[in-house]
Amino acid sequence: MPPRTFRSSRPSHSRGFPYLSLALLAAAVTGFVVLAISFARPGLLSRGHTPTRSETAAPDWFPGDIGQHPSAFIGPILPTPQRRFLDPDWTNGVQPTVSGNPESALYGSTRKGANGLPAFHEGLDIAPVNRDRNGQPTDPVVAVADGRIAYVNRVAGDSNYGLYVVLLHADPVGELYTLYAHLAEIAADVTPGRPVARGTRLGTVGHTPTSIIPLARAHLHFEIGLIVHRRYASWATQKKLKNLHGPFNGGNLAGLDPLEIFHLFLEGTGTSVKDYLAAQAPAFWVVARGGRGLPDYFQRYPSLWEGDRPPPGSALMLAFSEGGVPLRGRRATSEEESHLRRSTAVVLAVDEAVLGRNGRRLILRRNGSWTLSASGTQWLDLLLFE
Repeated sequence: MPPRTFRSSRPSHSRGFPYLSLALLAAAVTGFVVLAISFARPGLLSRGHTPTRSETAAPDWFPGDIGQHPSAFIGPILPTPQRRFLDPDWTNGVQPTVSGNPESALYGSTRKGANGLPAFHEGLDIAPVNRDRNGQPTDPVVAVADGRIAYVNRVAGDSNYGLYVVLLHADPVGELYTLYAHLAEIAADVTPGRPVARGTRLGTVGHTPTSIIPLARAHLHFEIGLIVHRRYASWATQKKLKNLHGPFNGGNLAGLDPLEIFHLFLEGTGTSVKDYLAAQAPAFWVVARGGRGLPDYFQRYPSLWEGDRPPPGSALMLAFSEGGVPLRGRRATSEEESHLRRSTAVVLAVDEAVLGRNGRRLILRRNGSWTLSASGTQWLDLLLFE
C-alpha cells in the first residue's frame, strides 16, 4: 500500500456535515511550595535525576492562546536518522510486527488484535538505522519541531509504550502532541515543562517494554495528534480504569497519520495541521445529547466548532475521521435531534468509502443500521465528559 495516498485528496462531497499581603506569610508559603515540589517533582528543579516512577505532566500543559501561533510543524525534521520510509520503496524504513507485513508499521488498522479483529495502530513504527555489536539500536531520537516537554515516563513497565516522552507544539488549530515511544533511555535533562527546539535529543531508539518488543524488532513508535480531554484522569477514575499518565495516557490521544504530515510539511505544501484537518473527509457523523455547554475538546480546538456555543442540554452534531479524530462539531438541527428519542447518541450517516477498516472499531452495522460499538461509545463518552 503506497503510504502517500493522502485522505485529503478524497472527493469534496464527503468533507462537510450533512447538515493571595503579608510579606512574611507570602515568603513562607512560597518556601513551602518550593520545598514540596523539590520532593514531589525533582525533575522540575534539578537535572541528572533518576526518577523511580513516571513523572507527572507539566502543570500548565495547555496555554489558552496556543492557537494564535503559527504551526511549529513548518520545516520539521525527522525524529531519527531513518529517512527511507519517505522513499517510494518505503518498506525498508519501517519496522513491521511479528507478521512481517510492512503495512503493520503504518498508521491505521494495519494489524490484528488479540481477538483476531483489525487493531488500530495510532502511529508510525520507524526502523533503526544503526546498531552496536550487540544489536542494540544507537539512533538518537530528537524533537521533530519546537515545543515543550509535557510528560516523561521513565518506568518501562508502566505502559505498553515503554519509556516514552510527549511534547506539545503550537498550531493554529490549538496545541498538538508528538509522542516518542519504546525508547531505550531518556536523556537526563528531558523534564516536564522544559522548552525544546527541533532537533533536541530526547533519547535513543529501543525496544521497551522488553516483555513486549524483542530486540530484533526495536523501533521508534512516533505519533502526532490532538488531545481529547484535559480532565482525562478524572474520567478514567470515574470509569475505574487504570491510569498512571494523567492526560497523556494513550487512551486520550487522537493520532493523525504521521506519514501524511511528514510528506506535507517536508515537501512544503503543509501550512498548518488546522488546514490539514479541514481537508479531511469525515467517515461518519453522530448526533449526541450534549451537556452543560461546549465540550472541552472544542474549547481547546475552537476552529473545529461551527457556529455559536451550544446552550446546556443541546444536541450536538459531530463528524469523525476514519481514525476516530473529531473533525468538527456544531449544534444539531431539530430534525437531527429528533433521532435521539430513544438514545443519547445515534450514528446518522456513514461514508463507507472513507470509513474503510479503520472506523469499524468505533461503529458497526447491526440489523441493517449503523450504530456505535462499545469502543465508539466509550470514545464519545470521553469526548463529552464534564
